[in-house]
Amino acid sequence: MTLNASSSNPDAPEVPDISVDPRIERSRQAVLDAAVALLFDGGPDEITHAKVAAAAEVSRTTVYKHYPQRSDLLHATLEADGKQFPPPSELTGVVHTDLVTLLSHLASDLRDEGRTRMMAVMIERALHDDTVGIVRDRFIAELVETFTAIVRVGEETGQLRVGVTPMQALGSMAGSLLFHRLLANEAVDDQLVADVVDSFVAAHAPT
Repeated sequence: MTLNASSSNPDAPEVPDISVDPRIERSRQAVLDAAVALLFDGGPDEITHAKVAAAAEVSRTTVYKHYPQRSDLLHATLEADGKQFPPPSELTGVVHTDLVTLLSHLASDLRDEGRTRMMAVMIERALHDDTVGIVRDRFIAELVETFTAIVRVGEETGQLRVGVTPMQALGSMAGSLLFHRLLANEAVDDQLVADVVDSFVAAHAPT
């Protein structure tokens, strides 16, 4: 199967569709498996095309084909090892339920010792490493997108008062979990998640 590179240009070369080739998928998985191992062994500094290629026993060109930029490679590595935030399309429309689901993904990472250490390292690295900063910004954007969708549905259906500032509210909620785990070294359990959501819903209930 082939895909024409440009339907408006009959002279453009046809580009093979590699998405259905099982060999491509196997090499991609080998790259990710090697990258995850490197990430936990040495942190984000280990995630380079050269080091991942050597660990996966594939060519550097293969890694570049899957992930052209180092930020793409690092982002995919983190996604491969952790839970993903639910996209807006998977929301139930019940604010409390959706917020618990969203924050539970973060809480799950904070209950894992390895991912907690990695999260702390990533936060620090992002301050002076532009590539890590790009990856951080991608994750924040995904989190904010889902949180904003929950808030807007809550406002439209009367579950929340109108005028909630998503970034401020999300900072308060996620910040509470990060404070308990990274600064106070306390457990981030289901009860804490429920308490944080309860406080937010109560503080932003319609008047």
